[in-house]
Amino acid sequence: MYKNCNLIALIIMTMLFSWDSKNHTWKLTEALKTAVITVDWQRKNKTVFKSVNYAGYIGILTAIKPVRFTVTVHRMFHKL
Repeated sequence: MYKNCNLIALIIMTMLFSWDSKNHTWKLTEALKTAVITVDWQRKNKTVFKSVNYAGYIGILTAIKPVRFTVTVHRMFHKL
């Protein structure tokens, strides 16, 4: 059964990360495009920050404070 799970995971990963030669895009990118939203964080009806999020995601992966700075989360997991 373990080998079957790996095979299923490989098939799913191949489908998600495969290149669409007709549209010249990654299939995963196209699938996630509809879930990405831009959020304006406001205080007293004035935009304080802007962020790009996945709909339903709690937290911020990429954000900007207009004309000030940007913040992006970059996390890589390494075995110790």
